[in-house]
Amino acid sequence: EALEFDVAEPQGLRHLSFRVVGRELLDTPAGEFETIKVERIYRNGGRKTYMWAAPELDYFMIRMEHIENPLVRGKIELTSIDWLTDDVAAETAGEQTHARTP
Repeated sequence: EALEFDVAEPQGLRHLSFRVVGRELLDTPAGEFETIKVERIYRNGGRKTYMWAAPELDYFMIRMEHIENPLVRGKIELTSIDWLTDDVAAETAGEQTHARTP
Protein backbone atom coordinates (compact mmCIF):
# COMPACT_ATOMS: atom_id res chain seq x y z
CA GLU A 1 0.00 0.00 0.00
CA ALA A 2 1.45 3.37 -1.05
CA LEU A 3 1.14 6.51 1.09
CA GLU A 4 1.85 10.07 -0.08
CA PHE A 5 2.12 13.15 2.16
CA ASP A 6 3.05 16.80 1.80
CA VAL A 7 5.15 17.77 4.82
CA ALA A 8 5.81 21.37 5.90
CA GLU A 9 9.50 22.10 6.36
CA PRO A 10 11.37 25.40 6.81
CA GLN A 11 12.14 25.44 3.06
CA GLY A 12 8.45 24.89 2.16
CA LEU A 13 6.28 21.89 1.38
CA ARG A 14 8.01 18.63 0.57
CA HIS A 15 6.30 15.62 -0.98
CA LEU A 16 7.17 12.32 0.75
CA SER A 17 6.36 8.78 -0.35
CA PHE A 18 5.96 5.73 1.89
CA ARG A 19 4.84 2.14 1.58
CA VAL A 20 3.41 -0.28 4.11
CA VAL A 21 5.88 -3.14 4.49
CA GLY A 22 3.77 -5.34 6.76
CA ARG A 23 2.94 -6.06 10.38
CA GLU A 24 5.35 -6.92 13.18
CA LEU A 25 5.08 -7.72 16.85
CA LEU A 26 7.62 -5.50 18.65
CA ASP A 27 8.96 -6.11 22.13
CA THR A 28 10.11 -2.76 23.58
CA PRO A 29 10.99 -1.45 27.05
CA ALA A 30 7.46 0.05 27.05
CA GLY A 31 5.86 -3.34 26.36
CA GLU A 32 4.87 -5.55 23.47
CA PHE A 33 2.93 -4.01 20.57
CA GLU A 34 1.41 -5.25 17.34
CA THR A 35 2.60 -2.71 14.78
CA ILE A 36 2.37 -1.67 11.17
CA LYS A 37 5.78 -1.22 9.56
CA VAL A 38 6.13 1.63 7.05
CA GLU A 39 9.13 2.40 4.82
CA ARG A 40 9.94 5.82 3.43
CA ILE A 41 10.70 5.76 -0.29
CA TYR A 42 13.74 7.87 -1.28
CA ARG A 43 14.64 8.95 -4.82
CA ASN A 44 18.15 7.56 -4.40
CA GLY A 45 18.40 3.97 -3.30
CA GLY A 46 21.02 4.41 -0.56
CA ARG A 47 18.96 5.58 2.42
CA LYS A 48 16.28 3.65 4.28
CA THR A 49 13.89 4.82 6.97
CA TYR A 50 11.43 2.51 8.71
CA MET A 51 8.71 3.45 11.19
CA TRP A 52 6.56 1.14 13.30
CA ALA A 53 3.20 2.41 14.57
CA ALA A 54 0.78 0.68 16.95
CA PRO A 55 -2.90 0.67 15.90
CA GLU A 56 -3.91 0.00 19.54
CA LEU A 57 -2.28 3.35 20.46
CA ASP A 58 -3.97 5.33 17.65
CA TYR A 59 -0.93 4.67 15.43
CA PHE A 60 1.53 6.22 17.87
CA MET A 61 5.09 5.61 16.64
CA ILE A 62 6.81 2.84 18.62
CA ARG A 63 10.12 2.69 16.77
CA MET A 64 11.96 4.47 13.96
CA GLU A 65 15.17 3.33 12.30
CA HIS A 66 17.14 5.36 9.76
CA ILE A 67 20.01 3.93 7.71
CA GLU A 68 21.98 6.65 5.95
CA ASN A 69 24.71 4.29 4.74
CA PRO A 70 26.44 1.13 6.06
CA LEU A 71 28.33 3.19 8.68
CA VAL A 72 25.72 5.78 9.73
CA ARG A 73 22.44 4.70 11.26
CA GLY A 74 20.14 5.73 14.05
CA LYS A 75 17.24 4.25 15.97
CA ILE A 76 14.67 5.60 18.40
CA GLU A 77 12.32 3.42 20.42
CA LEU A 78 9.51 3.98 22.88
CA THR A 79 10.71 3.23 26.40
CA SER A 80 7.59 4.25 28.33
CA ILE A 81 4.16 5.72 27.75
CA ASP A 82 1.64 7.37 30.07
CA TRP A 83 -1.90 7.95 28.80
CA LEU A 84 -3.74 10.72 30.56
CA THR A 85 -7.43 10.28 31.30
CA ASP A 86 -9.70 13.11 30.13
CA ASP A 87 -9.96 14.35 33.74
CA VAL A 88 -6.19 14.41 34.25
CA ALA A 89 -5.60 16.05 30.85
CA ALA A 90 -8.14 18.79 31.64
CA GLU A 91 -6.63 19.32 35.09
CA THR A 92 -3.10 19.48 33.64
CA ALA A 93 -4.22 21.95 30.95
CA GLY A 94 -5.85 24.10 33.63
CA GLU A 95 -2.68 24.07 35.72
CA GLN A 96 -0.59 25.06 32.71
CA THR A 97 -2.96 27.89 31.83
CA HIS A 98 -3.01 29.04 35.44
CA ALA A 99 0.77 28.88 35.63
CA ARG A 100 1.04 31.25 32.66
CA THR A 101 -1.45 33.73 34.08
CA PRO A 102 0.20 36.56 36.08
